[in-house]
Amino acid sequence: MTTLAIDIGGTKLAAALIGADGQIRDRRELPTPASQTPEALRDALSALVSPLQAHAQRVAIASTGIIRDGSLLALNPHNLGGLLHFPLVKTLEQLTNFADHCH
Repeated sequence: MTTLAIDIGGTKLAAALIGADGQIRDRRELPTPASQTPEALRDALSALVSPLQAHAQRVAIASTGIIRDGSLLALNPHNLGGLLHFPLVKTLEQLTNFADHCH
């Protein structure tokens, strides 16, 4: 099973396809949006995962904030400021069509 691994950081967003053997199959990286708006983050995540999502069967997420009840809570306003309660799980479900795999 191939995993789409996503890292949401304060300076960059990264995504990789990880094979069942643990090997990275493909990797992409974008700067974290400077505008710090939910729309900018959603657009950046879309650009990041769109080329990869068709090859994955599940999603794993790491973040500079806390993911609680499906929302990203940015801990450091200098990194992901303006993103209180960003609907991360809902956004990734929409972008990847993995409604049963984004929890």
